[in-house]
Parts: sequence; structure tokens; C-alpha cells
Amino acid sequence: MRGTLNADRSRPEVILKNTVVSTFCDNKLILISLSPPTMKKWFYLCAYLIATPAFAENWVQYAEVNELIRYYDKLRMVNMSGNAFIWDLHDLRTPVTDASGKTYRSVLYPTEFSCRKHQRRILSTHKMSDAMGAGTLITEQNLVSSWVDVVPQTPDDHLMRAVCESQ
Repeated sequence: MRGTLNADRSRPEVILKNTVVSTFCDNKLILISLSPPTMKKWFYLCAYLIATPAFAENWVQYAEVNELIRYYDKLRMVNMSGNAFIWDLHDLRTPVTDASGKTYRSVLYPTEFSCRKHQRRILSTHKMSDAMGAGTLITEQNLVSSWVDVVPQTPDDHLMRAVCESQ
């Protein structure tokens, strides 16, 4: 049996090859051999779990304003050498239609913080069709923004403190 493993082991990964399911649980590799009918049940169960709100347990709310609620992903938070990386989710209260006529309900921003300089930059923008970063990708912009200062006592300041103080 051949398979690939998630090298950084930062998030569970399911690999379906030759009726074997493998995943990391507490940094231990778990292999389960399944018959074809059981694999079909596992597939539908995994698809259901990904589609339900319980899958969004990794998001922590850190700010709320009139038109949106802001969250960060506590599992995809990395802090190294004075820079911190985090996924910032803006969940819109009502759907928004952009200039091209496409409607989206949430926006994901992979963001980098310079903890020493108190600055941030957005690495890309992902507009998603459904709430909480779910659904299909509507548009994606991969231009890295310029560094901007983080203003004290703002939602960005709260997010920067959360990620920079984590280890």
C-alpha cells in the first residue's frame, strides 16, 4: 500500500486508497481497513460532518460589527520567529453581490502579523458562497497586500494579540 502523509501533521488528513482510511489523532497515525460497502458509509459520514456547523468548531469569534462577525481559526495558527500566520474569517450577516454579479456570504483572509513591528498584511482573499467559509469558492485574489500598522484597541489588534501570544 502506498500513501502520502501530511508532513506537518497540523491537521487531520484522510487518505482513501485501496480501502484504507488513515488519519492523525494526537500525532499518531491510525489505519483502518474497510470493505467497499463500509467505505461508502464512511464517505457519506465524512461528507455530512464537513457540511455541518459542528465542523466549524475551530473558529473563535473575536469581533462583531453591524454587518459581519469576525473569527479566527485556532488550529491553523502559526507563530514563528516574530511573525504569526492565521486564517481570519469574516462572516457576513447578509449575502453580498460583487460588481460581476457573483454573490458571497463569507470571506477568508490568510493573514500574516509582524509581532515585533505591530503590523499585518493580507496574503490572499477567498470569497465563499456560504456562511462560515463554507460552500464554493466564488472569487480568489492572491495579491499580497503591503504591511500596515495595527491600530491599538481595534479588532485587528485583538487578533494580533491572540496569535502573537500563542505558542
